[in-house]
Amino acid sequence: MRFKARTTKASVSFLVSLLSPLARLSETSYIKIDPKQLRISTGGGEQSGLKCFTEVSLEAIFHAYKIESMQGNQILVECDLNHLRSLLSSILTAMTPTSTCLLKLAKRNLYPVIVVEKEGGEGVDVKGEVPVRVLQVNEFSNMLPPKTSVPDVQVILPPASNPTLRNVLEKMKSMAGHVYVEGCMSGDISFSSMTDGVAAKVFFSGLKVAFQDCKASAEYKARNNPRNSAPRDDETHKCVVKVEAKRLLEMFRWQIPLQKWVAESTLCMVKDEMLILHCQLPVGEAGTDGTGGITFYGSVGEIDRDELGEGWEDDDVEEAEDGEDPSVAGD
Repeated sequence: MRFKARTTKASVSFLVSLLSPLARLSETSYIKIDPKQLRISTGGGEQSGLKCFTEVSLEAIFHAYKIESMQGNQILVECDLNHLRSLLSSILTAMTPTSTCLLKLAKRNLYPVIVVEKEGGEGVDVKGEVPVRVLQVNEFSNMLPPKTSVPDVQVILPPASNPTLRNVLEKMKSMAGHVYVEGCMSGDISFSSMTDGVAAKVFFSGLKVAFQDCKASAEYKARNNPRNSAPRDDETHKCVVKVEAKRLLEMFRWQIPLQKWVAESTLCMVKDEMLILHCQLPVGEAGTDGTGGITFYGSVGEIDRDELGEGWEDDDVEEAEDGEDPSVAGD
């Protein structure tokens, strides 16, 4: 088994930024490397209700690499991302524009480690290692993203450079246990919480939405309700989910370290099931658009109808054709 790669200062900076929010989720994470991609699966354990899955093209972060194994040139290791991030951060501090960074899988006293080393350039040479546990590649099937239903609402969020949402979520975390996220395919989304005598809410309107692979799309309606002869995208389709405030804030911790690399972030809402946040990355110095993504999966709580208040209409029943009884229209 062999893995060796070299990369630039810009890509080391990207890796440090990428690992910063992921390392907060769990002490143990899983890294899978194949000839094309680096994948990271992490989460806060079975009881935390928050998991994250990351995919990045190897060509986006390494300018030279070699991987060999008896398992189809694939390697899976268990690793403490916080230790790896700290080591990469130390290497980054020592690097100059002409330096390179070497990463390789090796053994120390018969135990596997990831070695990280600064090469070339001026300044002090820095080298360190992080212990890992090598696993069978087929075990990664147990670490894949959770399966979810088709999203009800998908809204493209404001740029990460806009601090409004993150700042409000920080305040909500300290004042209430849960946050209500309400989205509509018209491009509206709000985050609100309430406790005794205190309420907070942030509202965004006129945002872009993603109808593809969404219950509000004409394609979904045509596939699931053949009686509707002229389906169309439903801009009135909406959804509300109840999320633990601490969990929701963790889903947005990426905004500061990854601000300059994330091209776009989309919030997907699956009623009574899941809140999903997908961030397209990387962009900028470390790579080009569309070379990967980081996706957070946060479980949601049950909502009592009384919690929603007046003016909320259920979207469980799809729009019927003219003259058809909507109570029998299919999903």
